[in-house]
Formats: sequence, structure tokens, C-alpha cells
Amino acid sequence: MDLSVAEKRLLKSLPADGRPVAAGEAGFDTATEALRAAGGLEKAGLVALTEEVHKQVALSDEGLHFQQVGLPERRAVAAIGGGLPMGELATAAGLDGGEVKVAIGWLKRKGWANIDRGTLILAAGEPAPGADEDALAKLTAEPQALDGEGVVMLAQRGGVLIEQERTTRFLALTEAGKEIAAGITDIGEEVNQITPEFVAKWAEVSAEEKANVHLRRFDVDVDVAGRHAAKPHPLTQLMMQTRDIFWRMGFQEIAGDYVESALWNMDALFTPGPPGPRDAGHVLPGTPGEPGCGRGRPGAHQTDAP
Repeated sequence: MDLSVAEKRLLKSLPADGRPVAAGEAGFDTATEALRAAGGLEKAGLVALTEEVHKQVALSDEGLHFQQVGLPERRAVAAIGGGLPMGELATAAGLDGGEVKVAIGWLKRKGWANIDRGTLILAAGEPAPGADEDALAKLTAEPQALDGEGVVMLAQRGGVLIEQERTTRFLALTEAGKEIAAGITDIGEEVNQITPEFVAKWAEVSAEEKANVHLRRFDVDVDVAGRHAAKPHPLTQLMMQTRDIFWRMGFQEIAGDYVESALWNMDALFTPGPPGPRDAGHVLPGTPGEPGCGRGRPGAHQTDAP
């Protein structure tokens, strides 16, 4: 098998015992370079590629705010004390309208407080920090791998956490890859582009040096993003969209040297036109004299557009 320099380098960099290694630690500057070199090797069955998806969470702006001032129900507990009318909760705890509903809901859900005739009463004194508060104290604005009951509770609030998934790709030698890697003794030099300077220098290179130079092969069947050098003018695009709309409605386009005047497309179809705005009485046909029909004027069933 004809291997490129990058493929040889990857085979020699991976552990000989077949242990998986993260692509970012496979001997290349970036994981992207290692994965690019592994593409052909995976197809040939020399390298195995596996993926692990890790869930990471970070605090949003609202979450950072709660981290500083406390969750709404915790602030409510500090304000309730021996008892507090529900109508005074917002002022006493420094909560806005939306936070009051959230605080009362989580107070009841956590069993921290009861409501007796419109008065909030703590169930068993000041409660200990909950799992969501512990998770809130550990999180920052930087994504990190953290799970558990506290993270689930924070996620249920909505808008407190920013959740994202990070995929880590691992590379490992297969049995066939181990045999090929063991037989590689010299990686050599790879040439990606043939320049006039390279051609002139090539004539002076010895046969032994030429044997160590690998001309990179390019796969012309690889899918790449198309490059569009130009696009229709915005007005042309608008005309094409308009024509498509009329075609979908069932109209047909006639090509020829005949030009139809606007009279048959506008005035004859009772379509209002300038000057000034028109109402339905100016446009729609009806019986003169009826309420709402051309304001009761004779002949109002025809348009009076000039």
C-alpha cells in the first residue's frame, strides 16, 4: 500500500499495542491534521476510529447572577423568617415579578415552606443548601463536565445553564495496522505542490534522495464544498421568485413581441391604483345604494381609478 508521509507518521505515532489515543495527542499539531491523515487509513482497515460524546455545562448570565445573589427561593427563605404575607415577598426578598412565582414554586417543591391563609411559613427553619445550590457554586461561565441531581435541577429552571456536547475522537492501530507500522523504517519527505523551483532542483537530486521524497496523491473523488464565482443580481432573483410564484398558481408565461397594457391586468380586474389609498367600496362590485357598497354612489361597482 502506497502511504503518504502523514499516514506513515500517524502509524508510527500510535501505540504499537493498539491502545486508543485521542486525536489531539497522536503526534500532530492539531486533531484535525491527525484525523485527516487517518481518513485513508481507516478505509484501508489500518486504523480504528472511535468517538466519545461528553456533555458539558456552563452558567448563563442569569446563572451567574443567581450565583452572586442566590437562588430566588433561598432569598425568600431569608425574608420569610417567622412568617411573611405572600404579597410582601417581592419587597422583602428583593425579587421581581417573575422571580416571585419561581421562588414560591421551588419553596413548595423542595418542602421548605407552606402557605397558610396567604402567609408563607417555613416548614422546618432555615434549610440546608440543596443539590442545585451546590452545583451552582461549582459551575462557572466556562464549559465543564459536571452532572448529577443538582445539574438536573438547574436545567429544569430554564435559562440558567448553557448545555453543549463535545466529541472526542480516538485513534488506534488495528492488527493490520500494527504489521504495516512495524515495517516502516523511514518516513521521508512529502511534497504537496510542484513548483518551478522544485522541478529545477529535482534534476540535481540523487536517486537515493529521490527515493525519500513522496509526492502527495490527491483523491479527486473526495466531496468538497462547491465554489460559486457569481450569482444573479438581487433584482433578477426577485423577478425569478415572482415568476415562480405565478407559475405555482397556475399562470403560464407567454414569450413573444406582444406587450399587454396594465389596463387589462389592473383596472379591468378592479384593482385599486394611484392616486391615494382605496377602500373595498372602490374596488369590489355590488349593487349601488347598499350600505358599504361604494358609499351608496351609483356606478360604484366599477373602479373609479383613472
